Amino acid sequence: MKTITRTFVMWAVLLISLMCVYQLRAQQSELILKTQNNQSFRAFINNQPVVNTGNAQVISNLAPGRHHVRMISNPQYNGAAFVLPALLYDGYVDVPANTRMTAMVINLGFIQIILQEPLFGGIFQPPGMHPADFEMLKQTIRNQSFDSSRLSVAKQATSMNYLSSRQVFELLELLTFESSKLEFAKHAYNRTVDRNNYYVVNNAFTFSSSVDELTRYIQNVR
Repeated sequence: MKTITRTFVMWAVLLISLMCVYQLRAQQSELILKTQNNQSFRAFINNQPVVNTGNAQVISNLAPGRHHVRMISNPQYNGAAFVLPALLYDGYVDVPANTRMTAMVINLGFIQIILQEPLFGGIFQPPGMHPADFEMLKQTIRNQSFDSSRLSVAKQATSMNYLSSRQVFELLELLTFESSKLEFAKHAYNRTVDRNNYYVVNNAFTFSSSVDELTRYIQNVR
């Protein structure tokens, strides 16, 4: 009887230990650091250097929470002289649990989260532009009298922000001319976080020829 009890206790302890390890692993996240122009750089997380250097830095098994991030460009030779290292970003990034997060330096000193996805399953909705900011953008576009002005505002905003496919569709609905819609759909493709859903944009076009031209454009830029 004692042997059976002892065996049961050992299995129970082992099971609890495995569950704890799994729970700990499920909470760990991954942070991917990039620059907008694919510049080579070194990265430091909480003052600890990331081992690899290059155009993208991947930090795995990262505990969730706020982390200090510092990114420094690598020295480069531009054909005429050496370009000295420069500080690209020095600040904090909040990393959720159980998440693969991609952060990109847009301008010096400014970093933007361009993608988040679960590491161990679940449903993910790409962030895109913040809903409140997006509604303000749509209202600004509506206030423009001419389609060319609306297109200009939409392109200006997209150059500094990432959108979801659904948000691109909503902006296209604010444009009048088919040519303007097609031009913006091409422009916004590289600024869309869920390109696998870009087919929803097709619903904004009146003519199938526009859909065909956008499809050819996307195939060429992939």
